[in-house]
Amino acid sequence: MLFLAKTLSFYKRTDIQEELVKQAKDKEVAFRFDETFGKRPEMLNYPNDVLELAKQRITSFHCSEELWKNPLQLNTGMKREELNALRKGWDLVFDIDCPNWDLSRITTWLVIKALRAHGISSIYVKFSGNKGFHIALPFEIFPEKIADVSVKDMFPEFATKAMLYVLDFITQNYIPVENNEVKFYDDNHKYTVEELSRLLNKNFEDITYLYCESCKKRVEVRREERKELIVTSQDSDFITPASEKDTKKIILEGKMCDCQKPRYKKLFNPFVILNIDAILISSRHLYRMPYSFHEKSHLISIPINPDDVLHFNKDDAKPENVTMKHPFLERQGKSSQEGLKFWQNVFDYKSFMNKEKMEEMDLQKKFNQPDIIHSLPEKAIGEESFPPCIKLIFQGLEDGRKRSCFVLINFLISCGWEYDLIEKRLLEWNEKNTEPLRPQYILGQLRYTQQSRKVLPPPNCNNLSYYKSFSVCKPDELCRQVKNPLQYAKRKEKSKPVQRAKPTRKKRTKEEPTDSGSE
Repeated sequence: MLFLAKTLSFYKRTDIQEELVKQAKDKEVAFRFDETFGKRPEMLNYPNDVLELAKQRITSFHCSEELWKNPLQLNTGMKREELNALRKGWDLVFDIDCPNWDLSRITTWLVIKALRAHGISSIYVKFSGNKGFHIALPFEIFPEKIADVSVKDMFPEFATKAMLYVLDFITQNYIPVENNEVKFYDDNHKYTVEELSRLLNKNFEDITYLYCESCKKRVEVRREERKELIVTSQDSDFITPASEKDTKKIILEGKMCDCQKPRYKKLFNPFVILNIDAILISSRHLYRMPYSFHEKSHLISIPINPDDVLHFNKDDAKPENVTMKHPFLERQGKSSQEGLKFWQNVFDYKSFMNKEKMEEMDLQKKFNQPDIIHSLPEKAIGEESFPPCIKLIFQGLEDGRKRSCFVLINFLISCGWEYDLIEKRLLEWNEKNTEPLRPQYILGQLRYTQQSRKVLPPPNCNNLSYYKSFSVCKPDELCRQVKNPLQYAKRKEKSKPVQRAKPTRKKRTKEEPTDSGSE
């Protein structure tokens, strides 16, 4: 009742009502009732509706990144062509949600700095209401086409690629790693790798990664291989193999790049602090609207001055302190030339992730290779053969629930489970999560996979966007022999002893003689 009194008091403000309706224009809207969402799609057309919805115990308002001709025509089973025909455009929204408040502010500041370095001034920022920030660019500053590709029709592919590009730009230009120290742009924001490992509860080896300067790509190095690398005395930023012999050994074993002149730079891994759910967006993806309550913190998602991010105080987001000082996603007077340089760079960008990782991150047709399809086992693999990471996921999670849903669906299908059993098991798992996903989300993902009729393995073990990022990678001896959780399950299942039926003796009847008495 106390929360209801707060929401009613806040949403009865006419300036708040008008701003919510303004932000909802041409967007799909969803209403949240404390723990659950209402039906979709919805629209918000009149200021008076805001208070009426609050009286019905609506706690927050969420809207799509996409702009639609008529949001009410949306439905779950629409094809790509139908969505493109209905879509007018889309805003680019970076969801910065880090496990540490200071790191959230620093990361947001660096994203703003990177966007400004590309000539973009129409940058809008708001506090998410809890642990992070939303950075938004209006569609009006996007070019209509890039290399004859319609930007309007490339959602979520261009949005995902843009986010990866900005992350790579930041790590290359603003976060130097020197002498086991990570510096976030200046000396005022720096940590040792050990400090970040403790702060983020991440493995020491996951804080940084190697980047090949020669072929411009990320290099995967297993822990046991790291001892073969040393830092050169001439340039401590770069790492080279200890000797020419070691170089040949590493290349022959396929562990690193096969460049003629390998040169490896150590870079910070942004995925140890950034929630990857912000990258793995999909069509009809929603975000919390400005001037909307956050159910956990009871704070308001308020727009702020981009220059004040590092000094933002959450007290300003208390309902009684909220004032309308700063705009969010203003569209008037914008030029498509403003974002031209940025989008050209995004289009030309080759991700620091290799082809396999791009597939796993679901960048779809434009940037993906065809899906890998494999055969199902004749008999479903039981949970006793599952790898440690899958078993830990099934115990419930605090972070990475959407990524884990993706992992579990592909893993269980690949293990030969029937869809009805997968649905039942996923819903059981969801109840164990600290904050359960909406059942509709899980069922929608499962239904989409079923309709696609493609059997994909789960992401590989070395994909930093998954198991390690939400701390379920606890390898055993068998883990070190495989590259994918599915391989683990198949090997474990194959190694199980075959249960043979014991031979049974035929019971003697009184009329039957024993062997010793027979002639």
